[in-house]
Amino acid sequence: MTKLSRQRLHVLIEPRVLFPAFTLIVLAVVWGATLYLIDVERANARKAAAVSTSDQVQTYGAQVVRAVREIDLTLKVVKYAFERNEGRIDLATLQDRTLLPSNLVFKVSIADRNGMIVSGMDPALSNNVSYRTYFQQQRQGDALAVSRPQQETDSDEWRLFFTRRLDDESGYFAGVAIIAVGADFFVSGYDEGKLGTEGVLGVIGDDGVFRARRTGDTVAYGEAVDFNTLLAQGFVTNAGTEAPRAGTASAPRSVSFAMRSSTDS
Repeated sequence: MTKLSRQRLHVLIEPRVLFPAFTLIVLAVVWGATLYLIDVERANARKAAAVSTSDQVQTYGAQVVRAVREIDLTLKVVKYAFERNEGRIDLATLQDRTLLPSNLVFKVSIADRNGMIVSGMDPALSNNVSYRTYFQQQRQGDALAVSRPQQETDSDEWRLFFTRRLDDESGYFAGVAIIAVGADFFVSGYDEGKLGTEGVLGVIGDDGVFRARRTGDTVAYGEAVDFNTLLAQGFVTNAGTEAPRAGTASAPRSVSFAMRSSTDS
């Protein structure tokens, strides 16, 4: 070892040099470990949020399906009673016999072949619904139909209309059985404890229109989105995908959805 090398080594091992260097190394190790743990915790939190979101969607989806199945079952009861009695039906009697659900939430009406309301427990409904899409759809065939959110002329409430076709004894179109439900009923399960004040819970049809969408205490109706494009781009999946919030580059959301139909169990 040369004299110059010995001098350099002597300088390096002097306390005034060795201790600060050692301190910097320790700090680097501590900060590296801290940042690693932060990344691990962040990844675990994102994974937990995705799983929680997916679980909530599955639970919420099952609740919506049960409600829609109850509505459809009621429509089928009304259809059976109407067609069995050749168009004579007393909804009040069916209600008294608990064959219809609570009139506080589900309001049942019957329109004749011309769209005139001939029986019902929905004072907010127009006297003639022949111009409504949900009425015209039933002329084409018997299937459960769900309208987009709509308001009556003298009401601020947004409602969904579930319908089934009624036939006469010859099998010809005789009218429509209708159940009106407040659209906000389908997002009443919003849990701020789980979703926070800026979460989103919504029901969207296969036409890309939200029947209802809730964030905190705010409920919106009838918004249109290109949901199929979002699916194709992988923006949302049914497994809890992290996605950026609209209008901001930060605070990502965990997004999940569940495809449901009234025939699901």
